[in-house]
Amino acid sequence: MKKHSGSARIISYVAFLGIALMASQGSAAEPFKNGADDPVAHDALDDSSTFIKDQDLHHSSQADISADRNTFVIDLQNTTALTADVKKFFSDRSTAANQIETLHHDRRQLRVDNNPQTGPLIKPGRGSSDLNTAVTAYFKDFDTRVAAEAAVESDLAGLRIAILAQDKAGVTSNSNQFFKDRFTAAQARLNEAADVQTIKKDVKFKGQKLALVKPSKSDDLTAHVSTFLSDRAKWLSDDVAITTARNTMRAALGTPSLEAAVLAWLNARRQHHVDGLQLGLDRSALKVDVGLARQKDPKKKDLKGGGKISGVEDSADSPNTELDESSEDNGEK
Repeated sequence: MKKHSGSARIISYVAFLGIALMASQGSAAEPFKNGADDPVAHDALDDSSTFIKDQDLHHSSQADISADRNTFVIDLQNTTALTADVKKFFSDRSTAANQIETLHHDRRQLRVDNNPQTGPLIKPGRGSSDLNTAVTAYFKDFDTRVAAEAAVESDLAGLRIAILAQDKAGVTSNSNQFFKDRFTAAQARLNEAADVQTIKKDVKFKGQKLALVKPSKSDDLTAHVSTFLSDRAKWLSDDVAITTARNTMRAALGTPSLEAAVLAWLNARRQHHVDGLQLGLDRSALKVDVGLARQKDPKKKDLKGGGKISGVEDSADSPNTELDESSEDNGEK
């Protein structure tokens, strides 16, 4: 694997995140659902209803993906049924990925309808070489993001109420607040990613080397599914470890034990990322087993962002997954 210098990694890391965040907010480069280069404002109430409907469909697909994994356990010893389960799992993931694109388009249309004033994202400034200061800045941005994401959920609830009441003014108000809170969360997330890089630099963090295990070509579908489920359980436990380590790091602010707490947190994040990459390999093997792909080693791009496939999320969102080691986005497995 090609090695990159520390500075190059930081630059590409933050640049990628900035592009991804602008796309998630509905940047000018994102195509509209009607395919027009110059979109036309529609009825905000109708477009809001479409957005909420599509969001509900996506949540339903996420529930289907979770149910698919549960059937793996039930049908583990029944090869015919298990093959059908795995095919449905990937079909539902593909559906969810397409729905994510639809939601991008829905939000962009709402932007045209309501013209919320959010402004451009601002590039984070240079971080502090003082570890305590850098960690304090991280928690400020972390708390801002968490609060903004909670506000977004509240905005969506208000939007639903306004739609049911056919309240156009309420739809416009909640929609505009939704975009403002999304922007706040996106800016905080961008700042947070820069904070993490500063902290890594301050403690000279290098992290563990990748130690991925390629699924054996001689193993059958049952063995590969068992490995996938086991590795996914490990990946989920990593998420808990990150939260625990983060809380310990917060408590260590201003104390001599801060550096040790920071290293434990960074190592937990790194482990989560590595285990996410392993899941990418596991899923590639499952695709081959059921005839959805030919036998070949996954390319690096297929594993980028913790093995995420087209932004698909197959379980609940996690603040830890959103800010993982590489692409800083939520790579559900």
